[in-house]
Amino acid sequence: MILTLFAFLPEIVLLIFAAGLLIWGVFRERNGGTVELPRTKINSTIGVRFSVFVFFMSYLYFMGHSSRFYGHYFYGLMRIDSFALFGKFLITLLGFLWMGFRFRVIEDPLVRNGFSSFEYPVLFLFSLLGGFCLLSSTDFLSAYLSLELQMLPLYGILAFRRTNLKSLEAAFKYFVLGTLGSLLLLYGIALVYGYGGTTNFRELMEIIDFGGGSLETLIWLKLGVLFITTGLLFKLSLVPFHMWTPDVYEGSCSVQLPFIALVPKITALFLLIRLWIGPFAGVLSLSYLLSWIGAFSIVIGALLALRQNHLRRLMAYGSVAHMGFILMGISVGTRHGFSASIAHVVVYGLSFTGFFLGLISMKKADQEIETIDDLKGLWIKKPSLALLLMVMILSSAGLPPFAGFWTKMHLMVAALRHDFYPQVFLALFGALLSFFYYLRLLRAIFFEKHPNNLLHCQNYAFPFLMILSLLLTGAFIFQEKAFYYLGRLF
Repeated sequence: MILTLFAFLPEIVLLIFAAGLLIWGVFRERNGGTVELPRTKINSTIGVRFSVFVFFMSYLYFMGHSSRFYGHYFYGLMRIDSFALFGKFLITLLGFLWMGFRFRVIEDPLVRNGFSSFEYPVLFLFSLLGGFCLLSSTDFLSAYLSLELQMLPLYGILAFRRTNLKSLEAAFKYFVLGTLGSLLLLYGIALVYGYGGTTNFRELMEIIDFGGGSLETLIWLKLGVLFITTGLLFKLSLVPFHMWTPDVYEGSCSVQLPFIALVPKITALFLLIRLWIGPFAGVLSLSYLLSWIGAFSIVIGALLALRQNHLRRLMAYGSVAHMGFILMGISVGTRHGFSASIAHVVVYGLSFTGFFLGLISMKKADQEIETIDDLKGLWIKKPSLALLLMVMILSSAGLPPFAGFWTKMHLMVAALRHDFYPQVFLALFGALLSFFYYLRLLRAIFFEKHPNNLLHCQNYAFPFLMILSLLLTGAFIFQEKAFYYLGRLF
């Protein structure tokens, strides 16, 4: 019992303080008090700051002593290993960045967009808790419940701006299409359970390896694997399941988008990898199909992004292309392919986060930056911010010497070693197309001037952007050690 409590200390602490913040807000409202956080202290109330501090410290303690807790817990429903810990580390960084500390770069846009009530951080905390549980799940029951715990608060976060029709439309589409993806996943789980009589990953892998079941039950197993994979591809917004992405990105605001866009995809990706290195390994040969889906996602995402002027819609189609690169690494099914996929998730997450950190530190006539035209004149107005945003953009585009180039190179090398020559050619063509819409951003920033010159920039994002820029620029120095560490996760 004590061992289990220490093993899941981050989840326990997160649950306690999320529930505590919720109860505090409800009782304060019932007693006639205001439930809106003060303008200058939105992230410095006692509940949020203390919960973040304790959670962060407990997580550091857990990371330092985690090796003794490796193993299965709760009758095989959950597992603690280095793979799950690395995923938790990623989403912890994103979670703390977007709701945890007393950063003006996050604080002012939250107030400006009306996210000043206590329910907003509560939803983020519960979504983060669902992501943590999903990363440790080794059973379809715990995985599905954790996935829903992660997704349901995100629907509420999107609909938080009740007077904004685009936000309500985005939340409705996200809910309906997200439910469709969950239904596909649930139907696949039912078929797999019908084959093996268990939902546990380890037990299912033993049954499949033993070769039990008739020809008819094997067909149901393969259909279940196909449905589960399709449901996860839906969560990753890959072609042809990407239709919800641009509307959801456009309906959200820049201050909430990095968490909504990155955390669910990271957890879904880690679950997909855990399944394909575990119970689904060798069940159904989908490598060829997944590689083509990845290649077409790169090309179609790049083609659709070329037509966009709205920044969040452009980044939505760009994310489809990035997920295509990641899927190509997964389709290879080797340690090198999985390592390159996770490395690209890290680099893409840092670039995406840095780009939106830059966006929310700017405003135009008290409105957030939304279109490419809004970036015009940034080089004249704030040269340092323009240069830092250039690093984020070029890393996303995959130009050397930035980190995005090295991760894409490793992904393509892994695919070539698996003889995916047509897919690699198509992916390179899509990567070439993506240069054009990233160059549109750079042209607006450096070579065009806005006629009204209403762009207003703040300095408080500069330290964070500087750190991210150094990481993305100097990644080639430690890439060998990084890939060695990532290879040990499997």
